[in-house]
Amino acid sequence: PIGLSIMNVSRDPTTPAIGYYEWVIPAIGPGTFDEIQMTVYATAPGTLVNNATRNYENSAGLQLPTLYSEVVTLVGRTLELEEES
Repeated sequence: PIGLSIMNVSRDPTTPAIGYYEWVIPAIGPGTFDEIQMTVYATAPGTLVNNATRNYENSAGLQLPTLYSEVVTLVGRTLELEEES
């Protein structure tokens, strides 16, 4: 997005695109987890919205309910204070 620079990603995206990234994780075992960490640098104030959607099926191939998560981060301006003389 405009005003945002990607600094580091713990795993390369499967399909990078303009405005969003997509990761396809082929399998996660029962009782385990997976994560993707991303470090960004905000070059302008605004609102960052991160969405994660997981579509998955069980070992029998039955589609299970979609999991969805959203995090909203507000990026404010840095104010420089002038020293009184």
